[in-house]
Amino acid sequence: MKRTLVFLVIWIGFILAATALNQAAKLQEPEITPELVERDRTDHPTVAELKQAMSDRDYLSALAIIDKHHKLFASLADSDDYQAYQFFYLKGHVHSALWQHLEAEKSWTFALNFANSKKEKKRIKRLVAANRMLVDDINDERMLNTTYRATPHTGPASILNGKIAVIYVFLTDGALQNWSLRKREFVLSSWDIAEQWLTFNSKIYGADLDFSHRIFLVDKNPRIKRLHVGDFDSQNQHSGKVAQLVADHFGYQDILSFVEKIKQEEQADQAILLFHLARDGRSFAQRCVYECGESAEYVYLMESPSGKRGNYMNYAQAHETLHLFGADDLYNIRGGKHYVVRDIMNYPASILAANTLEPITAYAVGIYNKEPKAPFEIQSIFRSH
Repeated sequence: MKRTLVFLVIWIGFILAATALNQAAKLQEPEITPELVERDRTDHPTVAELKQAMSDRDYLSALAIIDKHHKLFASLADSDDYQAYQFFYLKGHVHSALWQHLEAEKSWTFALNFANSKKEKKRIKRLVAANRMLVDDINDERMLNTTYRATPHTGPASILNGKIAVIYVFLTDGALQNWSLRKREFVLSSWDIAEQWLTFNSKIYGADLDFSHRIFLVDKNPRIKRLHVGDFDSQNQHSGKVAQLVADHFGYQDILSFVEKIKQEEQADQAILLFHLARDGRSFAQRCVYECGESAEYVYLMESPSGKRGNYMNYAQAHETLHLFGADDLYNIRGGKHYVVRDIMNYPASILAANTLEPITAYAVGIYNKEPKAPFEIQSIFRSH
C-alpha cells in the first residue's frame, strides 16, 4: 500500500510538471490568441480595441494600447472589476506574445485580484506558473557578473553616431554551408530592419545615423572551412584565427587594417565588421575594451537564413552590433533581472520593435552623457583608439 501511494504521488507530480512544461512551451510561441473570459458584459471600448489588435495578431499595436491605458484600468480596478480583469488578463497575453515574460506575470497576477470564478482563477494561476518556468530558464546566466562595463570611444566603432560603414562578410566555415544570392538577400533585408531599429532608437538621444555598406563573400577558403567557430570554440581561439584568415584573404596584414581601410574609403565616422555564418548557434561579439589591437572588434552572427528565424536574426544583428559601440550584456548581470526589462541588451522580444534602447545602453554607446542609476556597479571605461 505504501509503495502504491508513493508511486501515485510521483505520477501526479510528473503529470503536473508535464502540464506546466507544455503550458510554458505554448507561452513561448510568438503568436497567441488567448481564451477569452466568460462573463456576459459589454466590453470597454479600449478592451474591444485591444481584443481586435490581438485577433489581428498585431501585437505592437496591442502593446501601444496597453502602455497608453495601463493607468486608466488600474484606477478602474476598484469600481469595475470586470473591465480591470479583462484588460490585465489580455495585457498579460500581449506581453507573453512579445516574450516580455516579467511584465506578463505582473499583469496576470494583478488580474487575479479581479477573477470571480474558480475557472478564471485556475486559468491565471496556470499561466503564472508556466510563465515563471520560462523566466527561470531565460535567467539561467543571471548570476554570472556583478559589474556592467561601458566602453564607448574605443575601436573602429567609437560611438553610435554619424556615418557608419557596415562591413558585412558572408562566411563559410563548414563544407555543408552555402550562401546563395537568395539567402544573402534575405539576411540583408533582416539587417535593414536592424538598421531601422538602431536609427529610430538612437535618435531619441539626439544621434543621427547614416549607414553605408560593403558586402563580401568568403566561401572557398579551405583553411577557414577546417576551423569551427561557435560554442565549442574554447576562448574564441578559432574565431580570432578565422578573422585573421579573412584579412589574409583580402590582402591585409590584420583585421584592424581591413576595417580601418574600408572606414577611410567610405569616409565614415565609425566602422563595424559582421561575420555571418549560415548555421544556427550562439552569436557573439569581440569588442575592444581598454584598447583595440590588431584583432580589432567584430561580430559573429550564427543565424541560418530561414524565414522561421527572422525575428531572431534582426534581434541578434542589432544586439551584437551594440556591443561593438560599447554596450555590455544585461541578461547576465546579478541584480538586473527586473531592471529595464525591455532593453535589447537584457531580454529579447519576439518582434525587434518591442525592444528599447534604455539610458544605460545609450550611455554605454556614447550617446547619453549621464550615468544612469542601476542596482549593480557600472564601470565606465573611456579610452580612445
